[in-house]
Amino acid sequence: MYQVDKPSLIGTPENAPTLTVDATVEIQKKKIQLTVPVQYKSTDPVEGEKYRPLVVVPPVAVNIGGRAYVFADNQPKTIPVTLRAGKAGVKGSVALTLPQGWKSEPASFTFDLASKDAEQTVQFRVQPGVGAQEGKTELRAVATVDGQTYSRGYQAIEYNHIPTQVLFPEAVAPLVKLDLKRKGQEIGYLMGAGDEVPDALRQIGYTVTLLKPEDLTDQNLRRFDAVVLGVRAYNTVDRLKTLQPTLLRYVENGGNLVVQYVTNRGTVIPQIGPYPLTLSSDRVTVENAAVTFLNPQQPLLNSPNKITAQDFEGWVQEQGLYYPVPGTPSTNPSSAPPTPARKPRKAPFWWPTMARGTTSTPVFRCSGNCPPGCPVPTACSPTWCHWANSWPARLQRRAPLRFLVADVVWARPFNEKPRGVAPLHLFLI
Repeated sequence: MYQVDKPSLIGTPENAPTLTVDATVEIQKKKIQLTVPVQYKSTDPVEGEKYRPLVVVPPVAVNIGGRAYVFADNQPKTIPVTLRAGKAGVKGSVALTLPQGWKSEPASFTFDLASKDAEQTVQFRVQPGVGAQEGKTELRAVATVDGQTYSRGYQAIEYNHIPTQVLFPEAVAPLVKLDLKRKGQEIGYLMGAGDEVPDALRQIGYTVTLLKPEDLTDQNLRRFDAVVLGVRAYNTVDRLKTLQPTLLRYVENGGNLVVQYVTNRGTVIPQIGPYPLTLSSDRVTVENAAVTFLNPQQPLLNSPNKITAQDFEGWVQEQGLYYPVPGTPSTNPSSAPPTPARKPRKAPFWWPTMARGTTSTPVFRCSGNCPPGCPVPTACSPTWCHWANSWPARLQRRAPLRFLVADVVWARPFNEKPRGVAPLHLFLI
């Protein structure tokens, strides 16, 4: 996955010092050679003497204000670029290098940074043109100073318990262009352990409202086309033990509840779904394991957006985890990816309907893939939202699957008994 130019550096806890001083100390006629890194010392009124490594920086650093940009249509998006001076009196210009068929307005900006560490942020309007191809590409921000180009950012990692570390990441960001069919607009989002899913949903056009536990009332939830529970919400939000009936009433009245992944231990309530569900500790750790659709005609794979094997390309972390164990009611796998030297793992989507609404929980680990802009999650979220709410036909969307990191999906009329194997088990892992 990674190319390392100097394998000898693998395993070192930090970079070698930029500059060192060699000294010879003589004690009782014995000479000792010492190599000491050059450091910067400052004095803090509270913490006392502080040391940080000497860092050599470029005259200008270029930081892109976003980890990925997803275009579900041809509407322009604003991409901020921040320039940071490594010395005083830096002048130049900055422009974006874009794939064929993309365009930015304006084409470039000039900047004038009078003092060291001064910053200036410019904003480009980027949009795909007629010739822009679907899929994942990338953009790069390039600054030019005195005829020399610079395309690396500046990121300082500062904590009291470790020396300050400075990174110079490349000034690039993924561009993802997808043809998504999306209906519905309002999403309520209750954060769990913490993730970047709300921003990713906003990128494809949804209006996302961050909710607190006290916001989960019948009246407040009524206005949302879908409610999404963040990663490990049932492990970390203690009040869900008393708010579960409110969420199920929302579903019963036609709402769509999407539950992202939950670990199989330490849940605040014994059952996270409307019907009994047991989660295992099984997982598929190989991110590029092939995915086979056991039932290609499954409606969940075809509407509102068709999901294909190509949607799983570019996965950057383990593919799925905490699968329902055999014997879980109403599970019927529709796809399965193999792990080397192991049997294929079936990943069911438990989709029991509840009156006019649905509650769903995918098994793929999407949240870890969401920020970089992998098409898979981006292609599937609207599918969950659509089918989970297809009974009242209020939500037909295709937001990133990456955003849904759960373990199973439910959708069955609230007033009906389980009918055996549910037809909507989407992916196999």
